[in-house]
Amino acid sequence: RKQLAPIRSEIQMIFQDPYASLNPRQTVGKIISGPMEINGIDPPGGRESRVRELLEIVGLNPEHYNRFPHEFSGGQRQRIGVARALALEPKLIVADEPVSALDVSIQAQVVNLLQKVQRELGIAFVFIAHDLAIVRHFSQRVAVMYLGKIVEIADREDLYDNPRHPYTRALLSAVPEATVDEVPRERIRLTGDVPSPINPPSGCRFRTRCWKATEKCATEAPPLVQVQGNKPGHLTACHYPETADTVPAPRLTKDPEAAA
Repeated sequence: RKQLAPIRSEIQMIFQDPYASLNPRQTVGKIISGPMEINGIDPPGGRESRVRELLEIVGLNPEHYNRFPHEFSGGQRQRIGVARALALEPKLIVADEPVSALDVSIQAQVVNLLQKVQRELGIAFVFIAHDLAIVRHFSQRVAVMYLGKIVEIADREDLYDNPRHPYTRALLSAVPEATVDEVPRERIRLTGDVPSPINPPSGCRFRTRCWKATEKCATEAPPLVQVQGNKPGHLTACHYPETADTVPAPRLTKDPEAAA
């Protein structure tokens, strides 16, 4: 714990539920200044001035300093959460499903705000989400996880255009399409139930639902390596990776406003 203490202030978090992550008994000013108080930081001009500045950065009225969370909408509450995460000027922000609890019409606003923060303040993000269109819009490098293990990791365009792991293929095949003139993409339907993360299957964790599984998959856990045909940095954990012509790559919009 002592070894982590110096870097704790450099890593902050934006939580999934903006309704549960803010203390209803504290004002916005108290919530955002809390990290500064805990770390003994007194910014130039005082904490209140810094909080008002942060509110302005995330698109809220600085005059709302003394309001309580229940007076704000879900999107506004999440902006307060972003301001709190920025209070210590971190190097890394972990955004855990930051838009999943919001209306679709508000999601684009919050994602664009996070991109603005990332671009202007130079903060790195670990962006956790299930929405594949938003992930493609926000992230430069994408890791796909199944039962707590990374099964594929690659640069954004390479992963979406050339997925090599069967699970990644199945995920991308489930993306809804609005086209009517083109031949529909084959949908990969996984059978069986998701195994328990507490007691995962032996070998490859995806083998119980994979159409390619063999005895080797049950006895040997595939390493996360660069398989033949992958671009540098495109790693896949599969004994029998997919080929480029197995399933047509989905067409995903990069613009969450268009997706909405």
